[in-house]
Amino acid sequence: MSDKKYKHLWMVEDYPARGEKPAGSHWTKIGVAFENRDGSWSIDLKAFPVNGKLQMRDPQPPKIPGLEGGQRNGSFVPQFEGAAP
Repeated sequence: MSDKKYKHLWMVEDYPARGEKPAGSHWTKIGVAFENRDGSWSIDLKAFPVNGKLQMRDPQPPKIPGLEGGQRNGSFVPQFEGAAP
């Protein structure tokens, strides 16, 4: 595996509270960005964020109890340490 820097690209969709369910967001991985030698980034999108909201994050193993690898129907909700994304 190369030591080329890359980041995962996520579409983030916010949803309102419904009944007893609190408001939250759903994250779907839609691409990857690779750092070029000159420090610029090449972006490969598999989908376009229809709401215009895109997050670029370092790859991290998911921390979702009960879900193998965090996968669920092609999308997953990443867990980040520190401040909420």
